[in-house]
Amino acid sequence: MTESLPETITTVITYITIATELAWISAVLWLWIGLFRYKAPIGEQQPMVSVLIAARNEAGVIGRCLTALTKQDYPEERWELVVVDDDSDDSTRAEIRSFRGKFYEMKMLSIEAPPAGVAPKKHALSMGIRAASGEVILTTDADCLPPSGWISSMAKQFDEGVDAAAGYSPLGGPGLVGIVAALDAFINAVVSAGSIGQGRPTTVAGRNFGFRRSVFLEIGGYGENIEGASGDDDLLLQRISNRGGKVRFNPESASHVLSSAPPTFSAWWRMKRRHISAGKRYEPVLVAFSTILYLFQVGLILSIIFTLSGMISFQLLILIWGVKIVVDTITMGKGAALLKIRRWLVPVIVAELVSPLVFTLLIPTAMVGKVKWKGRDLDS
Repeated sequence: MTESLPETITTVITYITIATELAWISAVLWLWIGLFRYKAPIGEQQPMVSVLIAARNEAGVIGRCLTALTKQDYPEERWELVVVDDDSDDSTRAEIRSFRGKFYEMKMLSIEAPPAGVAPKKHALSMGIRAASGEVILTTDADCLPPSGWISSMAKQFDEGVDAAAGYSPLGGPGLVGIVAALDAFINAVVSAGSIGQGRPTTVAGRNFGFRRSVFLEIGGYGENIEGASGDDDLLLQRISNRGGKVRFNPESASHVLSSAPPTFSAWWRMKRRHISAGKRYEPVLVAFSTILYLFQVGLILSIIFTLSGMISFQLLILIWGVKIVVDTITMGKGAALLKIRRWLVPVIVAELVSPLVFTLLIPTAMVGKVKWKGRDLDS
């Protein structure tokens, strides 16, 4: 008997979902293998370091960050602080100036709005990098709290030949939004560690990122990606790697840079939309593969609808979802062990059930229109 049009559509979508699930499983297992390839640095490297913060309207939080940086255990003569005030219209400048004299070496730059076609944060970071004198640049944000061993832990990653190092930056905060943000940061760190282990870095948190200043200048900085609102971390990491740079992931607890979760779900949504918008500037192969993985997320949602309408069996639904959850959980478990994260299992299982719907809605919105950042409407 010939299938009706709705049945044909259901069959096609089901086959596409199964095919894209195979791609998803392959990607997750690829990350899992990469997590086993972590290699600790050899020896204790102490390069000259420039800690770089680009701040805009951060008067309420930057004092805590700078106070944390005064407590670093790295030799004070081996690092400097470079703070770039990005055209703030609050008392950020005054707050920064109040810390003069508390660091062995501190540079403060005040800049105005960037030239047309240049993203503000990338402009601020570029100006700071050019003013820095360190061999290694470590970036963090004004709302972060670097632990006392942060610079030491990140600096020693730079064995001979290592051009960049990615660290873990957990997010913390009260309530459900704090849990969501913390889990999202953990998952991103696992993806970062696994892809770096495989020699194909994809993502890094700019709140805890290090790279050689000479490499940044040699590759032309952010290059053609200077205009996008996001990507001062991911796209730069990929740019360094694509030009032959060696990248290392640093899982050490002493390097974990805590940052505050967005206060509301709408703020978290805006943050994720801004971060994901960098994906459109990834290299074509990554864009194509990410599209396949996105189609799988859509297929997961459609599989529930088809099951409820009686168009596919409940057993097939359980198989599609069950295999994904098992493979994802095994990989997250290895990531948790590497990062020494506890109490991760229940949040991950809950996220497995909720995230397909969230990202089915979130990703398309990140690919179009402008994004908001620090009171500015920017091209994504």
